[in-house]
Amino acid sequence: MNSNSPIGQPDHFQSPIYKLNFASNSSSRTPMLTQIHELDRTDVEFYPMSGGIAFDRFFSCPLDYKNPEKKHIQVFVRHLVPSGKVNLHTAPFALYLQGGPGFQSPYQTNLSSGWVGVLLNQGYQILLLDQRGTGLSTAINAQSQVSKLPTLESQVEYMTFFRADSIVKDCEHIRKIVTKGRGSEVSSKFTLLGQSFGGFCITTYLSFHPEGIDKAILTGGLPPIHSDPIDVYRKLIPRVIKRNQQYYSTYKKDVERIKKIASFLEANDVTLPNGGKMTVRRFQQLGLVFGSSGGFAAIHKVVLNCCNDLDTIGRLSYKSLLELENFHDFETNVLYAVLHEAIYCNGPSVVSGWACHQAISSNPQFNDLFNPKNPERLDINNPSKPFYFTGEMIFPWMSEDYVQLNKFAQISESIAQYDQWSPLYDTNQLNNNKVPVVAVSYYEDPYVDLDFSIDCANNIAGCELWITNEYLHNGLSVDSRVINRLLGMFRADQLK
Repeated sequence: MNSNSPIGQPDHFQSPIYKLNFASNSSSRTPMLTQIHELDRTDVEFYPMSGGIAFDRFFSCPLDYKNPEKKHIQVFVRHLVPSGKVNLHTAPFALYLQGGPGFQSPYQTNLSSGWVGVLLNQGYQILLLDQRGTGLSTAINAQSQVSKLPTLESQVEYMTFFRADSIVKDCEHIRKIVTKGRGSEVSSKFTLLGQSFGGFCITTYLSFHPEGIDKAILTGGLPPIHSDPIDVYRKLIPRVIKRNQQYYSTYKKDVERIKKIASFLEANDVTLPNGGKMTVRRFQQLGLVFGSSGGFAAIHKVVLNCCNDLDTIGRLSYKSLLELENFHDFETNVLYAVLHEAIYCNGPSVVSGWACHQAISSNPQFNDLFNPKNPERLDINNPSKPFYFTGEMIFPWMSEDYVQLNKFAQISESIAQYDQWSPLYDTNQLNNNKVPVVAVSYYEDPYVDLDFSIDCANNIAGCELWITNEYLHNGLSVDSRVINRLLGMFRADQLK
């Protein structure tokens, strides 16, 4: 890249990974290899986007930071830089932590819009991290290394290294590489932005590595830090029920349509294109999208298509089956299912134990509503008893209905009974926090309970919390006013 490049990098940006130097005080001119700074490497692929440049960077990180000399994994970061002349060695870094667990960062194509455009316009260079086990970061799937490990015990141990504590250590490892050589006059700390589970990761970051953080922004991601997993789901169930009621208030005729679809699934063995099973209980999981704007419309669309199939051809078409199969990400992002309840296990005394299944099994709205032995069995013709969808919930039966999860059945069961988790939060450190922190929590969020979020905010010293019912869980991605308001919440005395 020459000096006329869109980001104005000098010619030395094309230096090799190692450069050959000669000792100035040696008459023999002995050659020495000097490693090139990560930001000066020329073998890194880059490409223009609307509003800037994207660099694809890969880092080697220890699988287990307690044994850093042993196995390493690949961690990917997409590095976004605004158009114009930018000094990569002095511009501050903003690191984005994606929701999940088990999801890669969004693939941004327009760097001028949304929260990305806001941060780039403020002078940040942005790092989009594919958290370990996702995307291009040694992804975990049915074909990955975990399936090749020789014993169930070794497979479970491998999976324990993919929670927030290890993700944070990756962030610190990468921070030290990209900020290497910065003097005291230039910040070597990250500004953190965490969506949903990304906010959980930031809370872990604040607990164990606050020295690496300049300031932190959490959107819909203040975690329950004092509760067992089963408490989390007991609190969320009423919120999911309310979202069901709001859905049927919006789409009144779907009460009958949805029961019709569920009755068809109950009476027939329905196989999806990839070999999975479309059961009543899997159909109930469509409610997972209730927490995002557009979620209602997405379900209604599926319901209309399926009902039209049943009315016209008496079965579900290939198109509808494919739409149902692809509605969730459990099979493409298996960590989302396998480690979902483990993100609530804060220490070795906590066992997830299929917490959601325990919490919901006694609730009549979510029981096996088509079981003849169930006293709460729904009458297909009774509109006063609608079919209720579940929410962001994981169940032990999922390995039976989802083909790719079937390959993780034993691992999932072992993870559910695992009792040697490392701590995710340090309450004492959070109580004495010195890092500026702002957060938003959503009043009707069915993914992250508001009461637990308020408790968390109260335990992070100096945390400024904004509570709103203007947005659902994905407010950050739908309206740039969210990030602008949060940035404006930092107090001047915090930023000195």
